[in-house]
Amino acid sequence: MHSEFSQVNLDLIRYSLVWEDGFTVLNSLRLKPEDKVLVISSAGTNVLNTLLQPVNQVVAIDINPLQNQLLLFQMHVIKNHVYEDFKNILGLGGEVGVKNAFSEIKSTLPTHLVSFWEQFFCLHPRGILTSGKLEKYLNGFFPTLSLALQKSVEKLFTFDDLAEQKHFFNQEIAVETFKKDFIFYFNELNLSAGRDPLLFKYAQESSGETFYKRFAEHTELVMFKNNFYLNFLFFGCKNLSDRLLPACYQEENYLQLKANIDKIEIIEGEAINYLLSEAGKKINKASLSNIFEYTTSEEFDKVCQQLIIRNKPLHFVYWNLLQEQIANNSQLKTSTVALKEQSCFYFKNAKLVEIEPSQMQ
Repeated sequence: MHSEFSQVNLDLIRYSLVWEDGFTVLNSLRLKPEDKVLVISSAGTNVLNTLLQPVNQVVAIDINPLQNQLLLFQMHVIKNHVYEDFKNILGLGGEVGVKNAFSEIKSTLPTHLVSFWEQFFCLHPRGILTSGKLEKYLNGFFPTLSLALQKSVEKLFTFDDLAEQKHFFNQEIAVETFKKDFIFYFNELNLSAGRDPLLFKYAQESSGETFYKRFAEHTELVMFKNNFYLNFLFFGCKNLSDRLLPACYQEENYLQLKANIDKIEIIEGEAINYLLSEAGKKINKASLSNIFEYTTSEEFDKVCQQLIIRNKPLHFVYWNLLQEQIANNSQLKTSTVALKEQSCFYFKNAKLVEIEPSQMQ
């Protein structure tokens, strides 16, 4: 598939967290024990989330080798260390926790990898989750606000009633200063500090104004205190309770991750090319992140036709951000997936595409 993502710089970790939530993946794909699932590696979150379901195999794929290295590192920790080390190396125990965890982990790392990860945690002493280019940019918004607005935003995360939360937002936060600050920080020019400018080539909406509108709408739809992504965006790893974390980062699921970790196969490459390859024909479910954000609608239609010609059952979920990609082909079924309360606010929607050759005429 032709994608602008193949043109960007791949010598850095762009994502240290997956913002396409695992609830949407699992609720849409309805995974079964016989399923072989393709998942975009990214920061590894949804690869690990998929292991918590009864699947046969998880193939993790990314064109960025460093994203795969990040996943491999997390797999090593899960296989060889206790939950406390995993939690701390993510950054959930503060800088001291990261330092203590890495002192344990590096003793089990292959010798040729020690210096790489020593340098990584020297550059990112707060741990994995805040280390990505996008995450550093997103976490930079809150400190730009005035102290008064910071206190108001913190209070926004204390409400137990949606109506009260929305009222407080309208009266205390949705003032011109906050709106202006938000739109300016997340406009296309500034957002390029977190995402490569090439990735906005096909955007159909203005990022700053669109994200603000979605954020404001979320104040009457979602309890902010219960949403992991909102908490992380404003406050990073600070005061994140275990119940808010993605399932793969929760202590109660750690032993299951450990038991299933060898079901993961990691591949460097482009997801659609892999699905169309002989090796990829085994895949019947896929979580494709927002990879179609970086291509034209014509290219997306071409991809859908190629996946039909593949002549194998395939259900895949993908996210739309600033571009609405919809499959225009009567030989497949497309439905909009309802984003849950646990989802990230800035996505436009998610789509599920179902290809069933046996049902085609």
